[in-house]
Amino acid sequence: MKNEKKFSAETADLAVEQVLRIQDKCRSQWAAIQVVASSIGCHTETLRLWVRKAERSRDWAADSSVKELLERLNQEVAELRRYSDLLKETSEHLVQVLQTVSGETDVPMIRALRKIR
Repeated sequence: MKNEKKFSAETADLAVEQVLRIQDKCRSQWAAIQVVASSIGCHTETLRLWVRKAERSRDWAADSSVKELLERLNQEVAELRRYSDLLKETSEHLVQVLQTVSGETDVPMIRALRKIR
């Protein structure tokens, strides 16, 4: 029968944080895992699994925030396109009004508005 120690989630989280904090000072992440595992009295493989799980959840959170940002940017693009269409319609209306009022088709403002379309 195995002699298993149960560690609290808080202990596991603290151990993972410590590994991530010291891994740059060690030869490798595995070396950091060995140091931390021996200091808290857990098996290195157990701590390695905790670290991998934390890395996966961190990657998922990053993917999630990127998706949220992309969705928000797509909404902004759609809104800007609506504004652009509205401005084009307004400029076309202004061209018609200016032509009607002035009776001419080559007024500088009319030329400028036509460029917008």
